[in-house]
Amino acid sequence: NVVVLFNIGNVMEMGWIDEYESIKAAAIIWIPGEFGMTAVAQVLNGEVNPSGKLADTVAYKVSDHPSGVCFGTNEYDGGEYYVEYLEGIYVGYRYFETVSAAKDNVAYPFGYGLSYTKFEITAEKPVMKNEKIIIGCSVKNIGKIAGKEVAQLYVKHPLSGVLRPALELKGFKKTKKLKVDEKQEFNFSLSES
Repeated sequence: NVVVLFNIGNVMEMGWIDEYESIKAAAIIWIPGEFGMTAVAQVLNGEVNPSGKLADTVAYKVSDHPSGVCFGTNEYDGGEYYVEYLEGIYVGYRYFETVSAAKDNVAYPFGYGLSYTKFEITAEKPVMKNEKIIIGCSVKNIGKIAGKEVAQLYVKHPLSGVLRPALELKGFKKTKKLKVDEKQEFNFSLSES
């Protein structure tokens, strides 16, 4: 049984993980430093319940990102290279959520993260209050051990003629450490635009 730890500063190609049956788990630990590795060990031995979420989309291949064609190919007259950003607003999860053919290229989506327990997240119907859209949310630990969870709010804009991604992250909230069967409630607040 192998656990792969990605001690990295940026997301890399991870599609190869599926090729090895012995790999049972993987975690991006970023660059934890000397004391951060103590926390990693605590997560691996079950002393601490993981609760982080990905802040990037991890594709199977680097070339699955639209920006892949922009790196290393453009050269100034003086011999220095530059990056030409062609993606516009379609960077990261915005691209993979908007371009339907790209969804199959995602190994781990933006906002993904596992826990040693399970949570039930429910959202209330949005209501208007003081020119704000309020969405109530509750997170309940329905698993077998205590843990934290991150609720994420995405919106889908109606067709308006304005160039927008299919989904946009508009808010997220992390719970306190919830005991088994404990629930936490909070509100998301949005403007109409």
